Amino acid sequence: MRPIAEALRRELTREGSTRAAGLYRVGLVIVLWAYYGEKLALHAHEQEPAWLAVSVAFAVLTSLTFLGLWTRAATIGLAITMTALHFYFGRHLGVWHFGKAVPSWEGALFLAFIPAGASFSIDRLRAVRRAQAAGRAPPPERAPLWGTRLLALELTLIYLWAVYDKLEPAWLRGDELDAIWMLYYGSADSLAQAPWLHSWHAVVAWGSLALELALGLGLWSRRLRPLLVPVGLLFHLVIYFTLPVATFSAMMALLYLHIVDPEAVHRCVDALIGAPTGAPRSTRAAAQPTRAAGSS
Repeated sequence: MRPIAEALRRELTREGSTRAAGLYRVGLVIVLWAYYGEKLALHAHEQEPAWLAVSVAFAVLTSLTFLGLWTRAATIGLAITMTALHFYFGRHLGVWHFGKAVPSWEGALFLAFIPAGASFSIDRLRAVRRAQAAGRAPPPERAPLWGTRLLALELTLIYLWAVYDKLEPAWLRGDELDAIWMLYYGSADSLAQAPWLHSWHAVVAWGSLALELALGLGLWSRRLRPLLVPVGLLFHLVIYFTLPVATFSAMMALLYLHIVDPEAVHRCVDALIGAPTGAPRSTRAAAQPTRAAGSS
């Protein structure tokens, strides 16, 4: 039990750059606005008190989360609101497809467990200004990152669930892809006109199953990750433009921020925007984080 306890202790105390968490916070709100914005517009529910309340809460909390103002309270409130939307309005009332919104609900729920306001936020700006007023160096963009493991786990479990869901004859034969093709691209006689399509769909069905299995397991491997991350992102880019899964694809791409090394994200942002102009050399050096012990 001691090795397990030690590994758990290391994970719970692991620190790293918060820039990936900040980017995820902003991207998540954009995805939520795109999916829920029209459904929760205030004018659509002005005569329904419950809907109006959740619409106002959604508008206020997503705006605060996007700006990074009072981020901790805003993300907790957003997690509660999204849980109500998901289970009561989505599942109980059946207002929209329950399963389609699962990744965005989980993503909002786990957002409350990560240091989402420590970078790219008004909270960060206020902290920097307080430090400057006191003659201190700005606080480093570092915090405990145990919550990001929940989002990384969400990403890989979604792939593994997709593999399980595809282990049925209709998918493995290519029948389901035949139906998708006829629904969105072809017609009832598509397979009669191009019999090779069915064979191609069977190949794609097996290929997608193998790819999702590789992503679900291999993304945890530090050696395989540099290969699998671009492959996974390309996979979601393809289905984003070819199938009606825009929200799902965008959420999955965002979750990749938590499977890669947070220090690599920090260095990438530094390469794009550089250190703050006029920052003292000591501050610039402090802004370059060292690789966190135990990070993967």
